This record gives sequence, structure tokens and C-alpha cells, in this order.
Amino acid sequence: MLHNTILTLSYLALFGLSAYFYKNNPKYYAVDKDEKSAGTLHFYSIVNVWLRISTLVVALWSVFSNSRWLLIVHDNLTITYTGVVLSWIGIYLFIRAKQDLGKNYSPCYDAYLPHDITKEGLYRLVRHPIYTSNIFTLSAIFITCGSLWILLNVILLIYYYNKSAAIEEAELTSRYTDYGDYVKRTNRYFPSPRQVFDVIASR
Repeated sequence: MLHNTILTLSYLALFGLSAYFYKNNPKYYAVDKDEKSAGTLHFYSIVNVWLRISTLVVALWSVFSNSRWLLIVHDNLTITYTGVVLSWIGIYLFIRAKQDLGKNYSPCYDAYLPHDITKEGLYRLVRHPIYTSNIFTLSAIFITCGSLWILLNVILLIYYYNKSAAIEEAELTSRYTDYGDYVKRTNRYFPSPRQVFDVIASR
């Protein structure tokens, strides 16, 4: 069935790209970086593997099965393909945010402290656009397949990202004198309408 093929290929491509860009760090990654956050979330590396594997399994299972164990909450093609489009927007935002971060990129379970504060690109709008993009993508996958198991993964992801963001922000505030001002004028995950307007107006 064409529908099943499209969804399967979309999921596989989406997860493949996500894994590639998440793990494929540039040559300068961790170069001259010897300081790590005191609150590094080492356990998140295990959580990350769980989230990726369980989400992919549930997503693919939902393509070929209507099992009650999937806890499906909708069976609507319009909602499904809306979720597909949104998930690809999410992965694009992740790639863009990682490019904006450049040499300062470090997964939250590694948490190397950056040389400086990135305030360009998506970082003009929010403090943690990589977290935003991953939350957005996982939420879109929930919309696509409609399984409540994915919603539980979204909640777990937000929980760990909130912990990680709080740790990062506390350390960066104490390390960089201008970070406090950056925190005051930006939101953690989602930009305010005024922030979006200011960025557009400045172009």
C-alpha cells in the first residue's frame, strides 16, 4: 500500500538524518574544551537511545498494525500527513540550530562548556533551539502515528531538557557576564511574537 510505504520511508529517513547529524560532530568538536558542566546529565545518553529506538519501533509498528497495545488516538490521514510535514520542519530546525551553534555544539549528556555565547541565527529567538526542534519533531511524530506511547516519550524528553537547560543556564550565567541579559530578552524554547517581529524588522 502506497500510504504504508510513504510513512515507512519517511520515518526511516527522518530517524537516519536525526542520528547522523546528532552524532556527526565536526573535527573541531571538543577541541580545546576541557571544562564540562558540573551537572552533566550522563544518564541522558541512555535515555536518548531509549527515546530513539522506542519511538522508531512504535512509529513503524503503527504503520502496519491497529493493535490496541499501540494506544492509537486517531486514524485520520489529514492529521497523519500534517504530522509528517511538521516532523520534517522539526528536523530542518535541528540541523539549522546545530549549524548556528557551530564549534559550541555539545550534546547535553556531554555538556562541554562553550568558548562563548551563540546569539545568531535561531539563537536570536530562543536560548535552546536544538531542544525546541527535538521536542517539536517528537511531538510531530506523535501527531503522525497517534500513539500515546510517543506522547509519553515527549513528556520524558521535556523533563530531561528542562533539567539540562536549567543546569546550562545556571553555569553560563555565572561564567559570562552578558548571559543574564540574553536570558532576559529570550525565551527558553519558543519565541514570543515580539521577538519574531524584531528579528524580521532588523533584516
